[in-house]
Amino acid sequence: MSTPYTLRFLRGGARTVAAVSASVFSTSFLAPDENPLSEGGVWKENNTSRAKVQKIGGHAFGLGTNNDGYAYLSGWGDSIIETTVFRDATLGDADPNSYEVEHLHRLTDGASFTNCYELDFAYTNGFNIVRWSGATSFAVLTGLVTDTNFWPDGAGGQLRDGHKIKSELIAATSTINIYADVGSGYVKYFHYVLGTDATNDATPLTSGDPAISFFTTLGNSNLFGMKFARLTKLS
Repeated sequence: MSTPYTLRFLRGGARTVAAVSASVFSTSFLAPDENPLSEGGVWKENNTSRAKVQKIGGHAFGLGTNNDGYAYLSGWGDSIIETTVFRDATLGDADPNSYEVEHLHRLTDGASFTNCYELDFAYTNGFNIVRWSGATSFAVLTGLVTDTNFWPDGAGGQLRDGHKIKSELIAATSTINIYADVGSGYVKYFHYVLGTDATNDATPLTSGDPAISFFTTLGNSNLFGMKFARLTKLS
């Protein structure tokens, strides 16, 4: 077991605190605000055509219009990703725009490509698993197994401020598990076995890093994002 320590980045009198160890990174996206998200160079993104992630006032958001912005931890490999939803009180249940928070697994990227598995959680309660390939290819994967027949709660409600989402990629079983906690502990809702979609995932991704990501049709929108993230290495 590694011993955690704390990084404090002082800028202009403001302080960002991120708890880090050899196997765990956590952040509450504290001041100073950043665009793009960096927190001392911890977060990376190399694809010049993809949107960026910013943090404002203790929350993380995406910047792109119909363009998933992401930030990843280099060298972390298969991991557990846990995030807490931020939802502004002004975001109505019938808002016609799209807002998503996303977990990305086995991400690799370069200046003109990004490969990964995307787990996208829409504010309205929708969920998909998507395979990114190369520069612009995206495919919603079939073969997702429902473990509990509602999302994110028994009333069929929407993702609310403070709801928690967890995902993990288990190498031993080649499985991605998806959980949510809406106030009474984590419940496993879905899982996907890599390679199940023989058309779009015939050759599963074998390595890469964890990332947080965001999508909106509005571009720079601060209505739906994350207020906390913890990433834990599994190997």
